[in-house]
Amino acid sequence: QTPWHYSFEKDDAAFVVLNSADDKGTYICPDIEWTKKTLDKFVDKKHVFVFMHITPLKWTGAALPCPEVVSLFTNYQNIKAIFHGHDHDEDGLKEEGGKHYFFDSHVAGNWGTEYHGYRIVEVIDDGSIITYQVNPLLPDYVNSNQLS
Repeated sequence: QTPWHYSFEKDDAAFVVLNSADDKGTYICPDIEWTKKTLDKFVDKKHVFVFMHITPLKWTGAALPCPEVVSLFTNYQNIKAIFHGHDHDEDGLKEEGGKHYFFDSHVAGNWGTEYHGYRIVEVIDDGSIITYQVNPLLPDYVNSNQLS
């Protein structure tokens, strides 16, 4: 069984997965103590990528404001991106506190963007990051962003 929150690392990157709903489906903010302890553990990693289903900022109708989590993220320079999937009608980038929050449309479901897309993230040898939102039915990307 997968833990409530979990993390893993690969080379110079760390991946932090935060739960944003309880076992009954009620939206909750991630455990702030676990999150801080985990981000501290990865402070020497070059890239940290955070995944949490529900956005912690009130940018969308389905968001759950979690100001402690957002504030915590701003303290870690190596957090390169935070990814969300709850808002199926969002497929772009928003910024807060110098952090990049990506929305990835949807892979399945019956509402949201007109396409079922996905996001590709590439870490380039020079340390920069390129991310693309893809609609598999189109020859070009829906959007792309380069991060330093």
